[in-house]
Amino acid sequence: MPAILNRRRIAFKKFLNRYMGLPLTQLQPQLQWDDMADAGLVPALEQLARQLFPHSGARRPEPEPVAIEVRGIALAFDEEISFSHYRFQSLQSPLYNMPFVPQLERYKAYCQFWGDIIGQQESIAISRILRMRALQDFMQDMLPVVYHMPLLRVSVYDQLGPEGQGKNLHEIFSDERTDYYPLVADKITLELETLDAQFFPYY
Repeated sequence: MPAILNRRRIAFKKFLNRYMGLPLTQLQPQLQWDDMADAGLVPALEQLARQLFPHSGARRPEPEPVAIEVRGIALAFDEEISFSHYRFQSLQSPLYNMPFVPQLERYKAYCQFWGDIIGQQESIAISRILRMRALQDFMQDMLPVVYHMPLLRVSVYDQLGPEGQGKNLHEIFSDERTDYYPLVADKITLELETLDAQFFPYY
């Protein structure tokens, strides 16, 4: 399974850089607690951390950067681990009512469906991994508010193509289905243009 996940991620980055011609950049600032506090987001973060880790005390997690960035836009390729009942819990936060934060209604449906499946076989170790992933994704979603940096999230469950004949991003990049690449490119181009209009209106 790890080999498949790694191959899929590599295929996606190659698609962005070589097929779409998008430059991979490293402009993303490291999220800092002081900056999150200045943006008024620490109470929401601490509340979620207490819900997910009620016995962990006051230890503050170290935010992880979004792994992919194209021309100054953070682009998260969300895999199966990002969809759990813990992530669904995080998506209820008032954070998602703020301007510039990604609108993730479809993620709630993914979380409810796949979270139920994972929950049936969830060990203590898996539970901790899922909780931490939900918290990290939540912190990353603060990037647009804290640093005015655009963030685009795409999911391995996002479906493209005609109904009944479409493929999701997992299938497209696991099998390198290049016949679907134009559809993915159109989707990402539209999303990036929307972010450009929001964040860089005179770009």
